[in-house]
Amino acid sequence: MDILNASPAVHAHGTRGDALDRSSLAFVAHDADQDPCPAIVRRRVGNWLWQIRQDHAALLETGPAGGWEHIEADPAATRVKQNEGREVWRLARPDGDVFVKYSLIDNIPARLKRWLRGPVCFSEWQAALYARQQAIPAVEPLACAYSPSRWGTAKSILITAALPDARPLHDVWADRLREAQSRGDYGPARRLIEALADLLATAHQRGLQHADL
Repeated sequence: MDILNASPAVHAHGTRGDALDRSSLAFVAHDADQDPCPAIVRRRVGNWLWQIRQDHAALLETGPAGGWEHIEADPAATRVKQNEGREVWRLARPDGDVFVKYSLIDNIPARLKRWLRGPVCFSEWQAALYARQQAIPAVEPLACAYSPSRWGTAKSILITAALPDARPLHDVWADRLREAQSRGDYGPARRLIEALADLLATAHQRGLQHADL
């Protein structure tokens, strides 16, 4: 078991932040009292190399009933997103729910990218840690797993903390549009747009860019 010093580089990945309309958004502000650069534990478990926050190392011993590779076997797990080559699950846990993102593409191009750039999950892990170091509201990364061999599988796993009362952004936006159309009040929708623009501007100013924007 190794303990690493988390000093991630900047990568272009997504963030999640605090909005002006804080009553209903699935965004949270950065907690200034939380260590933005926690100790990281590295462990080899089967065919996976795990990097996990030391204060969440118990995740490896208290994972899903079928193991992290077979989360679908756990009745406490719910799949919330699926597309070609990627799945996201929400796992209910006594110590707080987590989101588990699986990158599943393992063809030759994916393995070449993994060889050149490193595992997909590790890039997102680094980006999230960097964002928190820079006080940018972002997902809270807990662990990631990938093949210990540079020539190994391109599949990977990323685990992040879930927010108890979070709502998807598109749901919040739909509510704001309905309010605007029924009441003629576009103020909440405008404040949401301004909040998102402010978040993106802050992230860009501090060196973090979203690859999709």
